[in-house]
Amino acid sequence: MATPATAPPVQDDSPEIPTANYESKELTPEQVQIILNTVPILEAAGETLTRKFYQRMIGTYKVVRPFFNETDQREFRQPKILAFALLNYAKNIQDLTPLTAFVKQIVIKHIGLQVLPEHYPIVGTCLIQTMVELLPAEVANEAFLEAWSTAYGNLAKLLIDLEAEEYKKQPWRWFKDFKITKIVDECADVKSVYFTPVDGSKIGTPVPGQYLCFRWTIPGTEHEVS
Repeated sequence: MATPATAPPVQDDSPEIPTANYESKELTPEQVQIILNTVPILEAAGETLTRKFYQRMIGTYKVVRPFFNETDQREFRQPKILAFALLNYAKNIQDLTPLTAFVKQIVIKHIGLQVLPEHYPIVGTCLIQTMVELLPAEVANEAFLEAWSTAYGNLAKLLIDLEAEEYKKQPWRWFKDFKITKIVDECADVKSVYFTPVDGSKIGTPVPGQYLCFRWTIPGTEHEVS
């Protein structure tokens, strides 16, 4: 697990990393209607879209690979969650209030994974590219892509701002090195594993149900595993 106070630079031998400076931008009535018109498409083929999206993003950009659990990808849990999120974002594009609790869950998970603002352009680029690949040209036209680019930018801005506030509450940034100090056999199939920070610092008591992320360096793997 990494120890720097800030994340390592987002760079590798992948294609050039997309960049963007997201600002909230009001959708035009025409763009709102385009997003709403996408709802039937997402209901019918949302999971196909998100599976292709993850294949594209994870296959292209090595920097994002540690963020994704291989089992969740293999069993398509992650694509199902994203398909649900996209569909409900489109349905509620005029008022995101019904999504408040879901957005909070996303923020909490992103904090655990240490998602950074510079990761969002990668997601946005791959999402739009996947839409272009899968949807007919008469659907994924210039107006459609502009509407969804703006809608994604607004969502990215919302999440980045919420995550920035949440990061301020955290005792440290990025991942801290821990060592295993004790393993207790509780019963035949259960072990309790005790972790202690390598630097000797104290940690807070986790809240029941709190999302925690562990990132492992496993011999034989090309990247860290979350």
